[in-house]
Amino acid sequence: MTKSDFFEIIAKVFGLYCFIQFITSTPSVIGAIVVNQPDFITNRPLYISLMSIYPLIFLFLSVIFIRKSDAVANFFFLKSDLKNPTSENLRNYEKPPYSKLSFWIAIIGFYYLISSTATVLTGLPTIFAKVKEGWFLTHDPFLPQALIFIMSLLCLIKSEKIEEFINKLRDNKT
Repeated sequence: MTKSDFFEIIAKVFGLYCFIQFITSTPSVIGAIVVNQPDFITNRPLYISLMSIYPLIFLFLSVIFIRKSDAVANFFFLKSDLKNPTSENLRNYEKPPYSKLSFWIAIIGFYYLISSTATVLTGLPTIFAKVKEGWFLTHDPFLPQALIFIMSLLCLIKSEKIEEFINKLRDNKT
């Protein structure tokens, strides 16, 4: 495994992290835009555009780091640093598990499974009462955490399929 391969995996993992942060921040931004606050908001179009920047930056970063991870790796390393002749001779079955992207996708899935489980389990009994109140999207972390919980399960169960999908997207772009 070369330094470039390792850095490419790190870039893709960071891209997945940014995508999850996009999912986390989007419902609260939508809720803040939908709720009418005439005392607080004097210029509504400016308010909407400024509020929308935060999740869009995460979406933009996730697209760059997932689709262009090879370009990101090449940006940080010289061409002479990219080749490591001893590790390139290893066959796929000889490589350690951490050299595969699927391993890191499973690690991210495990992290987010642990971090979202408590919020999902404690918010589940009160979900219907919060929806009736109308402040569900703006102030409650249940919806983004539930989406993260589902995505973390998918990352744990289907990490190799996700790796194939990411590699297919990258190969189609080049």
